[in-house]
Amino acid sequence: MSLFYKKTAGLALCTLFSATSLYAQQSISGIVSDANGPVSGATVSIKGTTRGTQTGANGSFTIQASQGEVLRVSIVGYKSQELVVGTSKTINIKLTEDASALEEVVVTAMGIKRAPKELGYAMSTVDSKELTKTGSPNFAGALYGKAPGVRISAAPGGATSGININIRGTNSITGNSQPLVIIDGVPMRQTSFNNSDYWGDQRARGNGLEDLNPEDIENISILKGASAAALYGSEAMNGVVLVTTKSGKAGKGFTIDFNATYTHDQIAYLPKFQDVRGPGYSKAYQDDKQSDDMFQYYENNLAVNGVNRGVMNSTVNFGPLFDGKDIISWDGKVRPYSAQNSYNKFFNNPNNSIFNLAIGNTSENSNIRFSLTRQDNQMTALESYNKKNIANLNASFTLWKNFKNDVVVNFINQHTHNRPFLTDRLINNFGGMISTFDNPEWYFGKYQTSLGYKYVIDAADAQSLTPAENIRYNGYRGDVLEYVWNSKAKQYDEYSNRLIGSYTATWSVTNDLSLRARVSADVTSLKTEDKQPNEKPLLFGNSGFFSLGNQNANIYYTDLLATYNKKINNDIKIGVVGGYTATRSEDVYVQNQTEGGLTVRNWYDVNATLNLATRNDKYNYRNRMLRDALFGTVNFNLKEFWNVEGTIRRERISTMRPDNNVLYYPSVNSSFILSDAFHLPEFFNYAKLRGSWGIVGNYPDIYKSALSYTQKTLGSQVDGGASVIYTTVPTTEFGNENIKPETKNEVEFGLETRMLNGRLGFDITYYNGLIKDQILNYTLPISTGSNSILANVGTLRNTGWEFAINGTPIQKENFKWSTTLNFSMNKNVVKNCLAIQEHYY
Repeated sequence: MSLFYKKTAGLALCTLFSATSLYAQQSISGIVSDANGPVSGATVSIKGTTRGTQTGANGSFTIQASQGEVLRVSIVGYKSQELVVGTSKTINIKLTEDASALEEVVVTAMGIKRAPKELGYAMSTVDSKELTKTGSPNFAGALYGKAPGVRISAAPGGATSGININIRGTNSITGNSQPLVIIDGVPMRQTSFNNSDYWGDQRARGNGLEDLNPEDIENISILKGASAAALYGSEAMNGVVLVTTKSGKAGKGFTIDFNATYTHDQIAYLPKFQDVRGPGYSKAYQDDKQSDDMFQYYENNLAVNGVNRGVMNSTVNFGPLFDGKDIISWDGKVRPYSAQNSYNKFFNNPNNSIFNLAIGNTSENSNIRFSLTRQDNQMTALESYNKKNIANLNASFTLWKNFKNDVVVNFINQHTHNRPFLTDRLINNFGGMISTFDNPEWYFGKYQTSLGYKYVIDAADAQSLTPAENIRYNGYRGDVLEYVWNSKAKQYDEYSNRLIGSYTATWSVTNDLSLRARVSADVTSLKTEDKQPNEKPLLFGNSGFFSLGNQNANIYYTDLLATYNKKINNDIKIGVVGGYTATRSEDVYVQNQTEGGLTVRNWYDVNATLNLATRNDKYNYRNRMLRDALFGTVNFNLKEFWNVEGTIRRERISTMRPDNNVLYYPSVNSSFILSDAFHLPEFFNYAKLRGSWGIVGNYPDIYKSALSYTQKTLGSQVDGGASVIYTTVPTTEFGNENIKPETKNEVEFGLETRMLNGRLGFDITYYNGLIKDQILNYTLPISTGSNSILANVGTLRNTGWEFAINGTPIQKENFKWSTTLNFSMNKNVVKNCLAIQEHYY
């Protein structure tokens, strides 16, 4: 009986509370406004519930709420506000602009921090959330589609292949096309993007950009135009990418973050095969490469259950129709005669994984973040993979008042096995063309013998310890078999360690004056091993190959910076920056290799060489370069809506003659905030006009301008005499001490807007650049003794438009949909290619 009363009482209490809640709810109305008037499209909701609405065109709203509940108002571009509902049925809310949205600080050239509204040039910024959405193993791949005017392309092969970042088209016909990449103040070492010719190195090399881990990046700023990048002078012809790594989260104490990413890749594009007819062609019965049933055979007189195993001539694809009838296939099994998807079996569908663990701690005087990352990447090419370990430290601490120290260290350890080739024997010529009926499994089983030697083609002079395994019929695709041997039998390994680090000390002398000193380095050590097994037994001759290479590539950098900012009065502010920067780079490569084959089967050591070990001159070199510069900027700001800035850089570089190696790089930019200077229509929240002009450059590569001669001999000029040697013969490519650097003179104009309370924005840019004194090897008459000379012989015109549209179609209490659309057009024109001047030779 008591149980019945308990249940009844409980039900009565629930009913009472529900009735009280319903009774207490009342209709609350009001107007949401800002300094300029009503705000439409703002979300008004009751915190902790599903009740919500949006303000109308006049900023008004109506919502059901109970006394004591929290009313929340939010919209993009404004600070959210929360109010406790009282007894009043009318609540008016006045919003204030979110300073973090409109006045956030961005990193510009030389690490100078500026408010975006002050910039008179185009700059794109991408934050960490955007970089890690796709799970890309490198930061350049994560930039796809994130910034207008920036084109990303990758070499075939996968995660370790070079990434090409192209900003605003081609600026140099033969020179480097990569932008300068700065990571926490350190200029990153980059190599050219897979620029070997057909007979050169055909491996899909990396160019350094793939070493950065997206999980450790806080944001990326892209300086596109000449004015934006002018402080970097001759390094900035192709733009600048500024990378800032993550630090400890402000005000959060001790934190731990863990991220795991798994991706599966597939070949995007393959050759298109016709799937109507099989290999062969009509009425070819007398062709000795086919039998009467129009099939070739992998092996002559070798049958499975008394039936020969067929193979087709894949260079001829007009044989019998794929009619689905049962036939005996290459392995003796009965299968329908139909088109197969064979080509994709020569490639992997890679699986890639990334695991990242980050530990951070923030206190009153320090901010520290340390992370470890493990990457395992497969390649699309057979037997290719990469394993990478990354450690990142970002620490900031204050030893005493007004003196800040920043330490950033990135360490990358990796092993790459069998880098893919840029081109392979599957597409080089007719010998590499397979058909839709060809079967890769046959090639995988035939590329080597049971003793581990290379396949042998049966012939009168064939040498083999396993003659029964010789390939006896020439219907196979020879280059396909060679490709499989190169991929599966040969081994090419790279072991590298890379350290990128910087130390920065900043002293705030006064509220207006600060001094900064920075030292940094990018140090890389690389060991390569090329192992090619013995192709045949030593009994039949010498074969096999081994090479060992060691590379040390280092960049050392320092800069000094003084910054002075002064507010003259309520309307005028000025800023002055002066500094010095110096860079020293060195790249040393030493390589040795066997000659004539290996004396012991598969003994991979230079000591196993049959003849005297040699070296490949292409991989034995030492390159050194020095560069220093003085730079300065002057900034003027009027009433926060008009900003003008001028910059200058005076630079010297060692790749040119000492009395011809100084150049000046000036720039001017201005911004005008229309929304602050004038009363615009209500739907305009922000509008800025900007314009800029600047000059950047590109010096010739190391040693290219130097004059050098080679040694020749005339032989003996008298009976019994010694050879006569002379050393005044020019090299094949002659230098030029009078060469001038390439220079880009560019103007740029743009418009930025934000409308509908920040839910819609446009960024439009037009640029026009003239790139003069293109550096090319100019062909010379043979009578000069050289094939070509380095010369300034061309001019490019580079123009284009960039459009960025960002919007927030849906903004709710617990859901927001934001999207960005980028579009760009670029036109490169060779304006002239002038005749060489006489003083060049």
